[in-house]
Amino acid sequence: MNEETKEVLNAVKEMFSVLNGKIDSLDNQMKEVKQEVTDLKQRVVSVENHVIKIETSLENETNHNIKLLVDGHIQNADKLEKLDKIEDDVEYIKLKTDVLEAVTKVHSFDINHLKKAK
Repeated sequence: MNEETKEVLNAVKEMFSVLNGKIDSLDNQMKEVKQEVTDLKQRVVSVENHVIKIETSLENETNHNIKLLVDGHIQNADKLEKLDKIEDDVEYIKLKTDVLEAVTKVHSFDINHLKKAK
């Protein structure tokens, strides 16, 4: 082997050595990226599970509580309606009582007047 061939072989060896270093570096970077992707997948699964729990809570608890609130509101509306009717009845009773009181006063006056006339 002559000197020129040796130089070419050394240059090729050096290029392969540099390429091997770069390939090793890329391989390490790929491993890191794969680990990051795996970590991200785990986080996504965790977030999905959390979202499912929230949706379930909304479906089961919140919707149930809203239904209870609506039922309570309906009951209150019914009670208010009954109270309006009772209020009307009370007003009618007050009017009748006022009339009876006025009639009683007139009768008492007439009775007292008749007693004096005897």
